Amino acid sequence: MFSLFVQKVYAQGGNFGGSSGSNFDSILTNIATNIVEPINMFLAAAALMYFLWGVFNFIKGADNSGKREEGIQHIMWGLFGLVLTISVEGFISVIKNTLGV
Repeated sequence: MFSLFVQKVYAQGGNFGGSSGSNFDSILTNIATNIVEPINMFLAAAALMYFLWGVFNFIKGADNSGKREEGIQHIMWGLFGLVLTISVEGFISVIKNTLGV
């Protein structure tokens, strides 16, 4: 995956030896677009699936208090994961806007 990133940077005219800001901006943009965002999307999807699994367990085990508690735990951790991934996306946006990328 890293080699694909390096190939894309060089294909777009990236020069690691230079000190211009545009090269730094393109490197940061490529890192955010090709590495961080796909990982964040995968983690958000996993958190959503975990949340939905908790809802399913909560409904399925409505007559069993142990299963309900297990479902509630899955729901809470799924929500925590979703909030965390949304926060990471916001943090990345703040960094991009601060650096002017």
